[in-house]
Amino acid sequence: MNLNRKNDNVKVAIIGAGPAGLFAASQLNFFKFSNCIIEENPFIGGQLTQLYPNKPVYDFPANYGILAKDIITNLYTQLSKYGTPNIYLSTKVESIEKNENNKFIIITNNVIIEAEYIVIATGIGAFLPNKLEVNNEIIEFDNTHYTVDHNSGIYKNKRIVILGGGDSAVDWANYFADNSITNNIAIVHRRDEYRAQNTGIDRLKENNVQQFLNYEIIEATKEHLIIKHKDNEKTFKLNYDFLIVQYGQKINECDIEFFNNLNKNEMNKFIVNQNQKTNVKNVFAIGSSSSYNAKANTIVTACGEATAVAWFIAKNRLEW
Repeated sequence: MNLNRKNDNVKVAIIGAGPAGLFAASQLNFFKFSNCIIEENPFIGGQLTQLYPNKPVYDFPANYGILAKDIITNLYTQLSKYGTPNIYLSTKVESIEKNENNKFIIITNNVIIEAEYIVIATGIGAFLPNKLEVNNEIIEFDNTHYTVDHNSGIYKNKRIVILGGGDSAVDWANYFADNSITNNIAIVHRRDEYRAQNTGIDRLKENNVQQFLNYEIIEATKEHLIIKHKDNEKTFKLNYDFLIVQYGQKINECDIEFFNNLNKNEMNKFIVNQNQKTNVKNVFAIGSSSSYNAKANTIVTACGEATAVAWFIAKNRLEW
């Protein structure tokens, strides 16, 4: 154990800073329960931030067509009204133990947390990007981005090349144009058709995005790509300032041994009852990490589950 790591002591430790985790913290604050959030990524928001921040969400109450990133902004704003708890970003849970007082000791790479309750809100797991490979070599320069840093302003008036043909790649291309960040945008897809929604594809032309369909990358440097059409073998040189790779994600399998004590279904989700309780006392699971009969996997469902946990701890904590 690294004794130089700082310590925190809370009533409830939340693992995961997606919408479920953020709203759980709000609800716990409502009851004045001390809590913290542990997040492996360097940002909050989970899938809504990492995979589709600019995708409209049509089933979130009283917010028809709200962008996914705005849901996260609003949830964080709501959380701050009650007093923002410690949110530990870029923090990976290494192990969970029990101490002599029957409290959980959560050991991470930069903080050791003691908690009476644990709320698992990890979604379907941490995501790792599928990397760009050229001639069997992974390409990863410092200006190769797998997650778009949409808050820093580094892309302003820069040359952007986006790789991929799904919703994420198309949405980001339109995002740069729609928000007047840059008008020098190209998208390169290795197939002859996109896999994105038609509305997004149509907007690429409206936004004057250069489109290269059915091209493969034959050379990559920090400053340019050489791409070749798969049919006519015509080559093209694309200069860029930032290369944004959107080749999809793979799930980083959880390796927390403590979680092996929890009952899971065939999809590796934690089985819970109507109060989101797992089979281990004082451990709950909410959002996409949890499973029960006829569950609807929506953002609003996750928020409802967060409410259920807070109310159970507040009103029924002696019952398990």
